[in-house]
Amino acid sequence: MKKLYQQVYLVFFSFLFSLQCISFINQPGDQTWFRNIANKYDYQYFEFAIDRYFNWSSRLLIESATMFFSTHYIIFDIILFLFTYFLFYVLSDIVTKEEKDSNSLPYIIPILFLFLFPTNFFLGAGLIATITNYYFPMVLFVLSFWFMQNNKLYSFIISIFLLIISTMQEQFAVLSSLLYVFLIFQSYKLYAKLNKVYLASVIVSINALVIMFLSPGSKIRTLIETKRWYPGFNKMSLFKKISLGFFDTNQSLFLGDQINAVFLLLVILVILAVYKKDLFILISNLLLLLVLVLEKAGMKTLFFSTKRVVSELDTYKITPNLIYIWLIYLTILVFLAISIYRLIDNKVLSVKLIVLVISGYIARMTVSFSPTIYSSGIRTHLPILFGIFIVILYLIRELNHVYVNPKILES
Repeated sequence: MKKLYQQVYLVFFSFLFSLQCISFINQPGDQTWFRNIANKYDYQYFEFAIDRYFNWSSRLLIESATMFFSTHYIIFDIILFLFTYFLFYVLSDIVTKEEKDSNSLPYIIPILFLFLFPTNFFLGAGLIATITNYYFPMVLFVLSFWFMQNNKLYSFIISIFLLIISTMQEQFAVLSSLLYVFLIFQSYKLYAKLNKVYLASVIVSINALVIMFLSPGSKIRTLIETKRWYPGFNKMSLFKKISLGFFDTNQSLFLGDQINAVFLLLVILVILAVYKKDLFILISNLLLLLVLVLEKAGMKTLFFSTKRVVSELDTYKITPNLIYIWLIYLTILVFLAISIYRLIDNKVLSVKLIVLVISGYIARMTVSFSPTIYSSGIRTHLPILFGIFIVILYLIRELNHVYVNPKILES
């Protein structure tokens, strides 16, 4: 009966999230353009994808799907519900596998997801376009990884197929490439043999990046959007572009009003540090949490000068102010990585989680090379938030494990 209740629970929250999203489906967005242009292409979705590859975007089937869903709202609603249910179910299975003390996690996952990914997160370019171009690729990536854990041939085929579609979204192509390269080396170190499934995943992911770089449409789009959004973008040095992405990413994560993931991560790290009596991790994360709260309250903290420097980045060369911000954020990121490593007992898992977050962070940093860095909105943070979401789940699992088995603390 517990499994039945659990499935009903997951279905309910999947329906709740889908219904919440669908209530914004008629809000103005890119789907209006896709719906209007569909008639011009006589609803030839694959022909449209090929044309877009040469004239605007390298996302191929994602472009086809965006046009299709823009003309079939009911099908979109159903797919959104199913994908959300599959996401909750698969994550529950992955995180609780081989953990008898994690029965509560399947009930936490949907609530945590709704907290970290409110509906407004997926409205930047209109609901259908944002969900199809960001949320669906994320779900496909998770499903691909889940199928990959099964050694059967049909699971491998399904996994690769899902990964091919997921990596048509360039940020998940970057995330996937970095993560699976690491997993190949980790697997080889642990088992002294090459994991062919991971190797195939790397090939698929890198191939997606090659297709993206070779896309004539991507180059045309960059030229057009540079004139529209950031006329001086091409004149910026590589360091400035990377700094722009680095500062913008961290501003959104630590100081922005739309992302709650870092606050929740810090709270859980503090609680787990208390249980595990790790004074260093407790004090460092508690201080950071306090600084962020004070900053939100309008007080001047060590983050105060970062806002001024970021807003004036275009006029700066390599100065002490820029170096200061780099050091501040890098120090914080390193401390967070150390915290995750120390608080999760399974060090193989902890390193894997850290690499996942780093991969998501770098995937978000790819906007450094796009003139739409300030216009693309919060949706481009999805890869890094996905990584933080997974880390939080495993930290909660660790906390639950310590709470249920207090003798662990005595060992």
